[in-house]
Amino acid sequence: MNNAKRKKLRNIFLVLFVIITVACVVLNLKVNNGVREEDCEKVEVEILDVSKNIVAKKISRKKAKEFIKVTAAYQNKEYEVKGAVGYDKFVRLKGHKFNALLYNDEIYYDLASAKTSTSLGTIYFILLAADFGCLMLAAQFSTKKKGSD
Repeated sequence: MNNAKRKKLRNIFLVLFVIITVACVVLNLKVNNGVREEDCEKVEVEILDVSKNIVAKKISRKKAKEFIKVTAAYQNKEYEVKGAVGYDKFVRLKGHKFNALLYNDEIYYDLASAKTSTSLGTIYFILLAADFGCLMLAAQFSTKKKGSD
């Protein structure tokens, strides 16, 4: 690839980086101001079940990616607790009660998980990853390839 094409690609990715950065800032403000504690109802739920899902174990890594699923009961209805982390913590609490937040007929472990579990929160994290990718690609195309002038 000649230097003119590399510069053109670098400029495209830099422009995309700036546009996505602005979008990330706006979305971050909306996500942080989107769900307030006043919008949520504090409830006491009872832990019914805790399961651990191992997603993938790479050969190069010794540790696998683990996710937990906590099922809790509130007013005789079962809910999956969103944002729950720490398998060992919840296993010891099976059958016990803890305080959670009810928002849009969903149970969240805390306010931060309620904010980031919305569709805007998901879009924000996707754009954040894309923003980083654009920056890395712009850096890649800004370096000269060996043997080209």
